[in-house]
Amino acid sequence: MEADKIYEDKDMIIYQSNTFTIYEFVNTDEDMQIDELNTSNPTLHERISKLRHLVKRNTTEEQSHGDPVIPKNDREFHGLPPGYYTQRWKWAKELELLTISSKNTIKIASNTNSHMIIGDHELRIPVVKPPKMSETKRYPGQWLFDLKDEKFKCRLVVMGNRMSSDGITTFAPKLQPASDRLITAYAALNNYPLHSFDVVTAYLNALATRKVYLFVCTGFELIGIDPRTIHSLLICKSLYGQPESDFNWYSTLDKSMTHD
Repeated sequence: MEADKIYEDKDMIIYQSNTFTIYEFVNTDEDMQIDELNTSNPTLHERISKLRHLVKRNTTEEQSHGDPVIPKNDREFHGLPPGYYTQRWKWAKELELLTISSKNTIKIASNTNSHMIIGDHELRIPVVKPPKMSETKRYPGQWLFDLKDEKFKCRLVVMGNRMSSDGITTFAPKLQPASDRLITAYAALNNYPLHSFDVVTAYLNALATRKVYLFVCTGFELIGIDPRTIHSLLICKSLYGQPESDFNWYSTLDKSMTHD
């Protein structure tokens, strides 16, 4: 997979290929990350890069603020008093929404123009005609909060338990521990180097296989989308929570690695 360098600063180097964007972090112990962002907006790239550093845990600073408070849901998040941890959860939310938008994951269902320019980062989000209420069903989304890999992490998920999986492939092959040990042993036996990488928000790189409309939940105002003025969002990629997201991501990865 060939890639061209498109961005470089003191913290990371970004390479762009036909399929993915590759982030190589400088002077850190982080693994190489593979992503798929819209690279035509340098302001957006800079903000996402900054947010990825802001959501990292700082144990030195946390000593003066007590143990981290992890909300169980969005209602608990809004009930948190202003402070150190509340701001970091807010940054984590903004990072998730900017990542979703930059990956062309959503389209706005509205009767306005063909595109909407959103927020200070000039997000260009496509607009589609709202569906008739009798022809489709809108699903709610919810926010999940967690401390993952020493980072404050927010995840927007679809309430997939309310979706029908009839006629939808939901199974995806996964690497078994025995296969992992076999590959590692074979590499060690032949003195082959092993490289690891992390596919950032992997499901968002996989195209959706059916039309799913999402209610505009709280949080979107952080990137300039007013939930009161938008009918719904059309999901164009596989969000977490959808029954078929596992299979869609596996199909996308298999195609990229075998046909790119």
